[in-house]
Amino acid sequence: MGHKSKGFNLLEVVVGAFIFSVATIAMVTVWGTHYRAMGKSRNKIVANFLAEAVLERALAEGYNGLPNSDTSTQQQVMETTLNGSLVNLTFDVTTDIQRVGNFNVTPPAREDKLKKVTVTVAWTDTTGPSTVVLETIVGSAD
Repeated sequence: MGHKSKGFNLLEVVVGAFIFSVATIAMVTVWGTHYRAMGKSRNKIVANFLAEAVLERALAEGYNGLPNSDTSTQQQVMETTLNGSLVNLTFDVTTDIQRVGNFNVTPPAREDKLKKVTVTVAWTDTTGPSTVVLETIVGSAD
């Protein structure tokens, strides 16, 4: 009669350990990628918010409140957590205002009655440099 033993033999233990380690490495890799993507997404949301706020101020000032031509840059600092440490992330917010042509609008507008406002938000995080660019046109009511 054969002898039946309980438990696992060495080959089964090695194969099981290999499968477990491959699965663990895959999960850690996916988690790291997901963590970086969440941070990049958060930074892009903040950049969009900053750009939209500048455009809203420009629209509130109206055509007459905006200069005919101007470029300015401001820095906004956001405190965030990176790899468990508190860090400051700096966003460079550049606003460019230019008088422009009539863009073939109907009815035709006078060339001197439109201004294009371009807002560029640039920052560098763990994934490298990134930018968000938003534009709007502000026209005169008269």
